[in-house]
Amino acid sequence: MSVELERREHVALVTLNRPDALNAMSPEMFDALDARLDEIDADEGVRAVVLTGAGEKAFCAGADISTMRTASAQEARAWGARGQGLAARIEHLAAPVVAAVNGYALGGGCELALAADLRFAAENAVLGHRPSLSNTSARSPSSCTLVPLRVIGISSSVMNSTRRGTL
Repeated sequence: MSVELERREHVALVTLNRPDALNAMSPEMFDALDARLDEIDADEGVRAVVLTGAGEKAFCAGADISTMRTASAQEARAWGARGQGLAARIEHLAAPVVAAVNGYALGGGCELALAADLRFAAENAVLGHRPSLSNTSARSPSSCTLVPLRVIGISSSVMNSTRRGTL
């Protein structure tokens, strides 16, 4: 599966696993990540989630441009909204989420990292969001989720409490 889920005691390790494509989000990866988040939501024993990317080059390079290349403007907006929905699911999981960012986290990949409660970046981590380089515009839904103050607030709040009890 393109998104792996491994359980290590009370920690769910979610790995985006398409290293040959820099873990770019294809429609299959959207479905797989959504299914893995369903599994985590249903498991009361999960007290923390670690989200990472397979390989050393990328956490997630964002949307799979080869899939989006032929998308209409309406399809591109729907694609962005789906990615934004997954980021919102990560942000609202009952268990705190840690993004272990290795390599590139670009576009939607950056948004996935920012949706986590905490982010740990490897020395080779590169985070960025440039809607002008993709088939989206500055007004696309996916470009509107990067709100630094909101991210800082969520990250600091998890230090004081957890959403599902004790770690």
